[in-house]
Amino acid sequence: MKSLRQRRVTSSSSSTRLTTLDETAVLSDDDDVSARLLAEKEGQVTYDVDVIKEQQKRERDELKRVEIVEFFFIFLALLLAFYAFFFYDHLHFHVAHGYAHLGYSSAQHVVGQRLSSGRGVDQNHDKAMQWFKNAADQGHPEASYHLALGHIHGHKTGLKKGEVTNLLEHARKNDVDGAKVALELCAKNGCDL
Repeated sequence: MKSLRQRRVTSSSSSTRLTTLDETAVLSDDDDVSARLLAEKEGQVTYDVDVIKEQQKRERDELKRVEIVEFFFIFLALLLAFYAFFFYDHLHFHVAHGYAHLGYSSAQHVVGQRLSSGRGVDQNHDKAMQWFKNAADQGHPEASYHLALGHIHGHKTGLKKGEVTNLLEHARKNDVDGAKVALELCAKNGCDL
């Protein structure tokens, strides 16, 4: 006699079935899901070979898709790491520029510095002064200092008479390096052009 663990394959007109020897009932393709679940609970399990193969194929296909997506994201991460390592100034400018548009005064100051020095972007003093003005209007002390210096150096800042001294005074009160010296020079030579 064969062991109960052995399986046999039977063929019917609708599909191939893999069944255990201890089954008392074989479910057809027409049976509903509840009948199949009941049969599984009672130990009367029917395995459809075609269904199992199809499910295994779908699982393999799903794994392939997951591997492709994983590869894409790993490649993207490596590309971003390469970009960040070799083009840090460019990346830093664009990240700060995004935050500057959101209204962060520190980011506006950084964008002004980058535009003024030409690090990571083409040098543009007029745009730099606009960003310094945006940050200074929010009370950023270093932006106030750089805006005042830009005005003293003759860049277009849109400042009125007396504003340069106020900006430098604000920077000095916040311990910005060079603000005290710039105020002393303004007192001697005048700052307003």
